[in-house]
This record gives sequence, C-alpha cells and structure tokens, in this order.
Amino acid sequence: DAGKDTVDPEELRNRPCWGGLDLARIHDLSALALVFPPQEEGEAWKVLMRYWLPQEDMGERVRRDRVPYDQWVQQGLITTTEGNATDFRFIEAEIIRLAGLYKIREVAFDRMFADEMVQRLGEEGMVMVPFGQGFYSMAAPTNELGRLLLAQQLQHGGHPVLRWNAANVTVQTDPAGNLKPDKRRSTERIDGIVALIMAIGRAMLQGDVGEPRIRVIE
Repeated sequence: DAGKDTVDPEELRNRPCWGGLDLARIHDLSALALVFPPQEEGEAWKVLMRYWLPQEDMGERVRRDRVPYDQWVQQGLITTTEGNATDFRFIEAEIIRLAGLYKIREVAFDRMFADEMVQRLGEEGMVMVPFGQGFYSMAAPTNELGRLLLAQQLQHGGHPVLRWNAANVTVQTDPAGNLKPDKRRSTERIDGIVALIMAIGRAMLQGDVGEPRIRVIE
C-alpha cells in the first residue's frame, strides 16, 4: 500500500523497461508486468500491469471465486477476450502494441510455456527470455521485490488486482532460506506477482539496477 502513488503511463513513454509474462494455460487470469527501473537517484521503480481473462462465464467466475472480476473489467483493470479460453493472439497483439509505446528490452516467460505465441513475438522483434520457476531463478528477484517493498521503492499505483494477487501469495523456502512464490499452495491467483518477479529478475541483470550480483562464468 505504501507504493500506491499514481503511475502516469505517459511519463514512461520511450523509457526502457523489462517485462514478465505469466500466461494462463486454458481459461484463467493472464498477467503482464512491465517494470521501469529508476533513472535518477532516489526515484522509485515504476510498475505497469496488464491482465486478461476470457469473457465467457464471467458471472460464474465471480460466484465461484468470490472475486469482483466484473467490476475490475468495468474499471479497465482487466481486459476480457472472446470465448472461454485464453486468447493468445489477442494478448500477443496487445504486447506488440505496448512495445510501440515503451522500450521493452526483454519479456521473461515461464519456460514450460514455449509455444507459437512466444515464437511469433520473437519474429516481431521482441526479446523473449525463458525464466525458470525454481529457486535458482526466482530466489534473487523475490528477495529484491521484498527489499523494494520494505524500502518503499516500488510504485505500482495501488492496482487492485495486483494487490489481490499479493494477498494470495504463499511462499516456499529451501534449506538455504531462499524464497519463491508457491503456485501450488496459493489458494487464489498470484499471476501478477509471478510476472512482476520475473520482470524484476531480468531488470536486475542490467547494469547497476538492483543489488550487486556475482556472475559465475562456466
């Protein structure tokens, strides 16, 4: 909630950013996070979120999940796609449109989800980077997300859907104390947080963004 100050999309035009894409397999929520690292000392990281959900059976989804999807759609916080399954073509077109507004350096995606959409986006000039969901890939950006939140250096505009995702997160810890969001044990959707962590993970590898890292060359 400390990062709920308004994020003006127009002010972010032509600024470099990194994306994280968490796609629904069939008929659930899909999320894209765009993170804009600070360009000046003391500036907060900026976040833009996009969500998609199939239009069909919207009323049933609201009753089943007890989540106000319909209100979020009316408020423009979620975009619906035709049918009862994830419309990857629609999402693909929206990502290409956003790439015309912002300098999207890379888009990270779950490497278990490598289909024609990822290939087509690559053919359109997007840099698509597979991102593992295990501790090796997720621990550092999960820790960085926590650090940014505690330091009040993450500005997301108080997006209600992202806030709902955050409230749903359950974390998994390995013997070394590393953390990552646990999709299997989270009882509700956490797609936006997963997308945000992946985007932060790629941004951290660029220049002086985020905490200092040690690079191991094999």
